Formats: sequence, C-alpha cells, structure tokens
Amino acid sequence: MALSNKHPTIATLPNDPSYEIGSDAWNQEHAITVADKSFVGKSTAGAGAVAEIDMTTAKTMLALTLDDLSNVDTVDQSKNDVLKFNGTGWVAVPEGTSFTFAIASFTSNAGASPQEIGTGVWKAIGALSFSATYSNGPATGGYVSSSGWSNLTMGGVGFIGPTLSTQAKNYPAAPGSLSFTLNATDGVDPKTSVITINFYNRIFWGLSTKASGYNEADIEGLATNAISNTKGRSFTENATAGNYIMYALPTRLGTVTFWVGGFEGGFEAPETVSVTNASGFAENYYIYRSTNSGLGSTSVTVV
Repeated sequence: MALSNKHPTIATLPNDPSYEIGSDAWNQEHAITVADKSFVGKSTAGAGAVAEIDMTTAKTMLALTLDDLSNVDTVDQSKNDVLKFNGTGWVAVPEGTSFTFAIASFTSNAGASPQEIGTGVWKAIGALSFSATYSNGPATGGYVSSSGWSNLTMGGVGFIGPTLSTQAKNYPAAPGSLSFTLNATDGVDPKTSVITINFYNRIFWGLSTKASGYNEADIEGLATNAISNTKGRSFTENATAGNYIMYALPTRLGTVTFWVGGFEGGFEAPETVSVTNASGFAENYYIYRSTNSGLGSTSVTVV
C-alpha cells in the first residue's frame, strides 16, 4: 500500500477564490520532507506522533538476523561457512561448494584402454552398457553419442542407466581410438563426459635361437609383449648360450635405435614380416635381433 498523507475530512465545497486555501488544495497529498537518509515512523513503544528516524536508530529497531530472512537456511552452519544460492534459496556451506549441475561419473563395460586393434565388429548390439551419476541433479536429459551412431538416450529415472547399446560398434579402421560422449543437462547447465578406448597393436620382445628368416610365429612366439603405440622402452633379457635378443614392432612406428651398456648399436638391420593378430588386424612388422647371442643378462633401451 502506498503512503498517503491527507486530511481525514474531504472538502466538498466549490473553491472560493477569496480564500488562500480552497477545497482542491485541502484534499491534495501533503509533501513530506526529511533532512537526510532516514525513515518516517515511531521509534518508541505505544501510540504517538510520527517522527523522522535516522539510519542508526532504524538499524537498532530492525535488529535483523539471517534467520529472519525467509529464503535463507542457516541450519547446520559452521565456522568459516559462506552463504551461497543453491537455486531456490541461500544456504550456509563451506567455501568452494558448488551447486552447479555436473556429471559425477560416466562408466561403461567397454574394458580397459588400450585394447588390441582388430577388424570388423568390436562390440555387437547390446554388448555395451553405460551408466552415469550426477552432482546437483537430477538430470532432465541425457544421451550417449559416438561417431557412426544415432544418439543413445540414457534410461532409468534421472537418465542414469544402465543403458545397453542399440547399435554395433566396429574397430577403428587403423590403430587409433573410439570415443563415447555422455551429453547431460539439468535444463540449465549442459555437461559432457567422455570415455575413450585406444586400439593399438602389440610390440614383442624376448629370445630366439633363430638368426634369420623370421615369420609370424617367430614374432608372436616371443615371451613378452605389450599393446602399445610407442616404439621405445627399456627391458632386460638373460640371453643364454645360442639365444639372441629379439625386438619386433609395427613398421608404421618407424625404425628404432638400440642402446646397450651405454653404447649405441649391437643389433642387426631388421627383417620385415607380415603379422595378423588374434583380432584379425594385419600389418607389417620390423623384427630385430642382437648381433651376438649368449650375451647373458643384458639391459636394452630402445629409442
């Protein structure tokens, strides 16, 4: 209600120009002025005249605390807490607390990364499952996207899954990666989270009594291997009498240099052999052997 300050009795007689104050002037709002920043009211108990109230007195009269504010929740407040708006009201929380929607976790049964590169179908329809959790949810929408796929809407209340794939997923055409992106929102803040699986071939090393004329079985029969796209590493082999130290890697990674006992060299030029791995992917390999056999315990660095 707007403040109004008029005479309680309304004048109804016509204005008489012989009088300084006519009915219209009598019925007008009265102008209220104050000296400085202040309120108009009464600062003491009981009925009485209205007066000007300065700001200091007004603050004392109001004596408001946070608990007097309807949209401030101060339950469970602790020292050094700060007030932060959670979307519906103000709450006391530790500094740094966020109420912004976020993806807390995005998981699948796709397996660890890296995996061995293959050909054709990697995961059949229904073989992949995705689940999610959210902070400051619930989510109002969520789907998984991946190259070559139609968007897969997350199921479950709040778009949390678990949700099974409705399309098959092929291996990448060449050593590389596949990615699955969760796109979720609470209707205000859109967020994404990505699962990436890298697909590489194996690098092999070990011992062999064979000096040349290598084939796929010689490479895949070496004692140690790693799924990797990095050609360099360090390893130690105990090359007993008649055994050569061997190292094999995809030719696409390039040639390598060997360091033994602080000196470069000690390995012959490589032979090239075609290898088809257990997942059906075929490519050429370089296979190296040490110049000498029977080197005993030898540490090798490949760069």
